[in-house]
Amino acid sequence: MCVQEPALKVANIVPGVCVVDAFCGGGGTAIVFAPAGKKKVIAIDLDAEGLEMAKYNACIFGVEKNIFFLFEMIA
Repeated sequence: MCVQEPALKVANIVPGVCVVDAFCGGGGTAIVFAPAGKKKVIAIDLDAEGLEMAKYNACIFGVEKNIFFLFEMIA
C-alpha cells in the first residue's frame, strides 16, 4: 500500500474536496491526486528547484493542467 492510498480513499468519499500538497517537493502527492481533474490540487513549496521538478514531473504524468503550483512560504 502506498502512503497516499488512505488519503485517496477519503478524498474520493468527500465530493468537491480541494487537496493541498504543502511542501510538495517533487510533486508526488499532488500528482497522485490530480488525474482526470477529479480534485482541485494545489502544490506549494518554497524551494524553487523542487517546485520546477514538481511541474516537470506533472508534465511527464500528463496532469500539469490539474495542479496549481504556488511558490510560497507557509506559515
